[in-house]
Amino acid sequence: MNFKITSEFLALLQEKIEDKDTRWIKKNILELHYADIADIMDCLDNTQAKYVYGLADDEAQADILMEVDEKVRDEFIASLSNKEIAEQLENLESDDAADLLGELPDDQQEDVISKMDDEEAAEVVDLLKYDEDTAGGVMQKELICVNLNWPVNRAIVQLRKQAETVEKVYHIYVVDNDDRFVGVLSLKRLLFANTKTIISDLYQAKNLISVKSSDSLDTVSKTMEKYDLFTIPVLDLQNKLIGRITFDDVVEFIKEEADKDYQMASGLSEKIDSDSSVWRISRARLPWLLIGMIGGVFGAQVISGFEGGIEKVPELAFYIPLIMAMGGNIGV
Repeated sequence: MNFKITSEFLALLQEKIEDKDTRWIKKNILELHYADIADIMDCLDNTQAKYVYGLADDEAQADILMEVDEKVRDEFIASLSNKEIAEQLENLESDDAADLLGELPDDQQEDVISKMDDEEAAEVVDLLKYDEDTAGGVMQKELICVNLNWPVNRAIVQLRKQAETVEKVYHIYVVDNDDRFVGVLSLKRLLFANTKTIISDLYQAKNLISVKSSDSLDTVSKTMEKYDLFTIPVLDLQNKLIGRITFDDVVEFIKEEADKDYQMASGLSEKIDSDSSVWRISRARLPWLLIGMIGGVFGAQVISGFEGGIEKVPELAFYIPLIMAMGGNIGV
């Protein structure tokens, strides 16, 4: 059943926050799906949202932070110290952490990175060097991979260690001794194999689908759509496995592109939101309004050249708005 936010519920929650009733909040708020918690936080002021957020565990905080409205998230991040930001980034997947870190000023980025765990910081910094519109810019470093020369029992031990940092496992990637991508392995086949069997005897090496870190997001989305993939491995120029892209990152890109197309069709020259000011909305429409005005003036000049014909056959004037309306529909 879908959760619905009502004014009565919000009023009760705000009262519980003021009373610092953590028991009620944990039972009635934090047991909800993280997307519902994010929606609730969008309806609270920054202080109230921060209090609710602080009661969640680390895993839930990571999911909630990436689900809240972008404006709310920016205000929330701005209210944290650099040490607190570093702690939050360590809870996120590497691609999400890189996105948030990239939005900070350069001097603040350096300070936040210096306060992060060395291994976590290295992964995030590595992602920041890629352009945000490429596969490298949206990939995450967390993945499951095994060496083709490992026996099954060692692979399972390594899988358990790697799974601690991977939220969802779609594929087990197989690499050689130089970390070059050579194939994929199903979890079912790994678990049912003899513990002494070598991975090279189990993995699939045919029809492998991957992308390069420099490939555009448009290429990535079309590739994943064509082959109906939930995730796709990302390789460097030496075919070394360096990350993976999941379908939720691609869906986000497709949504952004659809929003751009819709806004362009609506005559908007820049991105606007539902809460944007009247001035920003007017500014976004201004270029197309000016083009429309110039076209109207030009059309009036053309019509003025046929005044004599219209005087003789006044009925022709009835077709002018029809033709202009059809021209507008064709343009859209």
